[in-house]
Amino acid sequence: MAILIALHPETRLIMFKIILIMLLAGVLSNAMADWQLIESNEMQNAYADPATMHKMGDRVILWSMIDLHVAEKLSDNKPFLSWTTQYEFECRNKHSRILAASMHSGKMGSGEITNSLDFDSPKWEAIRPGSKGESLWKFACGKK
Repeated sequence: MAILIALHPETRLIMFKIILIMLLAGVLSNAMADWQLIESNEMQNAYADPATMHKMGDRVILWSMIDLHVAEKLSDNKPFLSWTTQYEFECRNKHSRILAASMHSGKMGSGEITNSLDFDSPKWEAIRPGSKGESLWKFACGKK
């Protein structure tokens, strides 16, 4: 902050605009994602962003989003209306693991990030038949 104060007023204005544009780009990135509806029920809608799919042999990494109809809270008591999750899927073995997740105060990944998680060495879990995980696995692995 002291560096910005020492700059010429015109330079400060340019720097402020650059910082503002960078912040807005980060906030709007979820809104501009190509979220495709995967599953919907009375409590939530589940989406996947095909632009984030990265295939590596039998594995696929993909971002998904759950958009809630009614806010929920974690143990920290902060309400959230949506969360994004980065999954890795093993297509042949029908396993998944969560690599990262963030909860958002607004719909469709908007608003403040109320909580975020990164997993150092997530464990593979079998995908339960009929679950949202299975719907995402089918989408990621091209299963019908």
